[in-house]
Amino acid sequence: MSGIEAFSWGLFGGFIAEALTWYKDRRNPTTALPWRKYWFTTVIMIFIGGGLVLMYLRSGAGLNPILCVNIGATAPLIIAALSSITPKVSAGKVD
Repeated sequence: MSGIEAFSWGLFGGFIAEALTWYKDRRNPTTALPWRKYWFTTVIMIFIGGGLVLMYLRSGAGLNPILCVNIGATAPLIIAALSSITPKVSAGKVD
């Protein structure tokens, strides 16, 4: 699978996840963000889905279209998991 094809499938997965958000929020006007911020965030999340697929591809993972869509769609969950992992640092001595 080429990088462009994998990235495209990841974008599609990101789009699916965002479409689900739009579907859930369609009847709830209280969750609405200002339109510029909303669309900026939407586009960024879709591209992050494509970018994560490229990262998997470059790391040598065997990918197929359905896996690329899955990675793209779960990009927000993957990012949340990665950002919640913090390394343990032992307390140092102050001289």
